Amino acid sequence: MIKPILAWGGVTTGITLCLAAGSAWAQQSQPGSSAKKYVPPKTPWGEPDLQGIWPLNHLIATPLQRPEKYGDRRFMTEEEFAAAQKSAQARNKRFESGAIPQADSGTQVMRLTSLISEPANGRFPALTPKGKELYEKMHGSYKPGQTVFDSPDDFDSWDRCITRGMPVSMLPRNYNNGIRIMQSPGMF
Repeated sequence: MIKPILAWGGVTTGITLCLAAGSAWAQQSQPGSSAKKYVPPKTPWGEPDLQGIWPLNHLIATPLQRPEKYGDRRFMTEEEFAAAQKSAQARNKRFESGAIPQADSGTQVMRLTSLISEPANGRFPALTPKGKELYEKMHGSYKPGQTVFDSPDDFDSWDRCITRGMPVSMLPRNYNNGIRIMQSPGMF
């Protein structure tokens, strides 16, 4: 079960990074441009080199699910964007105050209303019957209504600081934002 989830997370990250690299390539290859053609770095075995630590702080201010007030709109209006920037600045000031910062700062506000783009409303669809069955078996402090913890089995791997899992670890959180990508021939 974990291998398909890890593979899905790796493929999603790879596609995102490739799209970003493609966008940069397209901007540099405009007709009439005197800039040298960009050649992306390659691994010793000839694949695109995506290895490294990729910070995600620029996504902190973008919610995973779209707030209902945005409906099916993928992007904020100018007024909403200005309000989001002001809110992010207030959040950063609040979290960075004191002797020890409480969270990483989201230094950039995106115009996206959510990270989810499908379905059109940017929200999670309702759970399937199988999803509901699995949810009922779930343990952990993040399950609403679960307040009794009698044994270590009542805590999930998140609670025990083992892992945030995939794809959750690819999403922006309050701290430790970033993805470390390692590659070997044929593996990502």
